[in-house]
Amino acid sequence: MSTTDENLPSQAQRSFALLIAERLEIEIDENILLNKDDLSEWIKEHNNLPSPKQIELAEQIADKKGEELPDNLLEDSESLSTYIDENIHLINSNKPSTKQISFAKKIAKKLKLELENELLEDKKLLKNWIDEHNKPSSNGTGLKKKKVQ
Repeated sequence: MSTTDENLPSQAQRSFALLIAERLEIEIDENILLNKDDLSEWIKEHNNLPSPKQIELAEQIADKKGEELPDNLLEDSESLSTYIDENIHLINSNKPSTKQISFAKKIAKKLKLELENELLEDKKLLKNWIDEHNKPSSNGTGLKKKKVQ
């Protein structure tokens, strides 16, 4: 085996680096992929970086909190993940799910009622409206009861 072959990264190392690059939505320079030491260094630098999706979510949270994201969070996916987990409730709003909205619209159509926009913006209000209007009645106007969260 020549010295050049000894310096080539293993297929596993290349595959791992390519997975990291895919997660981070970046490309790896071809020259780095040809040298195991350079590739090891690249992996070490990039393995713990947060993905663009994590950063976007964290920025939404920080915006909601009226604060800047600390640089240290942008350099470590675990720390950023913890920040997201602790604050996700701030952006997981009261908006109803698409299933809940769809079900309410079916009820409204069947009962020939209009759904107010206010109901379509608040999960709890819409749930209460569904519960109130989805009662089986003697004239059969109610729809089959579904559990909607």
